[in-house]
Amino acid sequence: MSSAISTTFYVSTIGSDENDCRSLSLPCLTIQCAIDKSTNGDDILIAPGIYLENIFISKGVFIRSLNFYEPVIIDGSNDNLSTVSINNAQTQINVEILGIIITGGEAVGGGIYIPNGNLYLKQTVVTKNSSIGHG
Repeated sequence: MSSAISTTFYVSTIGSDENDCRSLSLPCLTIQCAIDKSTNGDDILIAPGIYLENIFISKGVFIRSLNFYEPVIIDGSNDNLSTVSINNAQTQINVEILGIIITGGEAVGGGIYIPNGNLYLKQTVVTKNSSIGHG
């Protein structure tokens, strides 16, 4: 019987989305790029820094801080959207976020919007978000 092997993708504020993102020496620049390259069950490790983006997750991934002594901040305040949106219309997905600060969401759901999926937050702070409903 074969078992699936997960892949780890890395993200850094000094990375490039042109990289394959499979090593800390060649990380992605954006979290969204790492999510897009991933498949169900993969890990996404994020180096400390501020990431000005809104992320859309449609697969079961594990998003984690690479270093718990320095903050990883996902700031979605630039687009009037939820900072993190989790949705897969075909199947229920499980997403885990560990050691991240989620801020700046301004839409339905505020910082996190989950129309279809399960989210597990561990050592994560959701702060300074606002919702126009359902949040």
